[in-house]
Amino acid sequence: MLRKKRIGALFIILILFCTFTGVCVAADIFKIPRLFSLTKDEETSNAVFEMNGEILHYDSEQNEITIISTGGKYTPLLSPDNTKILYRKSVFEIENGALIFGVIDLKGNSISEIKIDTEFSNEILDYMWISESLVGVTTHVNPSTSEYFVYDIFEQKLINSFVGNSFTTIPGTKLVMYEKNVPHWSEESVKHSYIIENEVVYTSDSVDMLLGVPVFSDDMTKIAFIETPNNVRNNYDGDNAMPRLVVCEFDKSSLSVQKRNSINIDSQISGYVAFNDRNEICIVNATDIYWYNEDTDSFVQESVITNLRDGATDSDRYTKLQEAVKTLCGDDSLDNVHSINWISK
Repeated sequence: MLRKKRIGALFIILILFCTFTGVCVAADIFKIPRLFSLTKDEETSNAVFEMNGEILHYDSEQNEITIISTGGKYTPLLSPDNTKILYRKSVFEIENGALIFGVIDLKGNSISEIKIDTEFSNEILDYMWISESLVGVTTHVNPSTSEYFVYDIFEQKLINSFVGNSFTTIPGTKLVMYEKNVPHWSEESVKHSYIIENEVVYTSDSVDMLLGVPVFSDDMTKIAFIETPNNVRNNYDGDNAMPRLVVCEFDKSSLSVQKRNSINIDSQISGYVAFNDRNEICIVNATDIYWYNEDTDSFVQESVITNLRDGATDSDRYTKLQEAVKTLCGDDSLDNVHSINWISK
């Protein structure tokens, strides 16, 4: 049962960017995907975004928009220290549909531009900052298969590559944990598994439960992820119809996953999995944190303010940016504005 938790008047959220994926919150430190930042109501922010293949910077105090870089660069993603921007190029604008991504600094100077050498993938789906020098790039092969590449952006060198789904780099290493590929055309019901270094480390106890991206606790003793029923293949009822949060013990030295705890997730709870500094688990979305209470086996809801990269739920900032785009760029809407990265002060 959900219980609403009031936020005290002294609850202050400070933004601290982490070395790996996520940001930290001072009161209850936890990591969340770089899609999000947490902020206070009254705070205003600058932003980096893409419009018509150009990467732009929005200065909220000066109400100015400046072009950082041109040349068909899409889906900008700021590095954890806010000094570099990861981007991709459109396959429709590149000869032979080559998959190209790159990195620039905030002045638009090129740090690297890399062409992915692949015979199978046809599109870049997503990417993430693993560290200040390493990035992970996910590409599309078919509806059930992706490739994942780890690159050193300064050396412009491929570190490793994998085929499957739900990829994540194990913090502090170059190892990758990912879901073993299950062909979408297969008629056989299977139990999905995670792989590390070609070894199966976890297998779901139910058939056709799709495995989400695993998240590691700060002390590397636990992992958590969401299992979702593949309703395309089967019609589920009862508990098997619900997604569930799975928390497991993780041994970094042996790369083993043990002693799982499965928690059914109510339909009104959605978001990204995160740990705080006490190894407590939660699910975060644009407006709420749902903390899992082991004693009551329930989620406690806490209201927060978060920014999606596109910021659509943050009306004050979004409206201000929209007005700036309309005034300074001559565009009546934000239909052509994408991948907004809010830079909190």
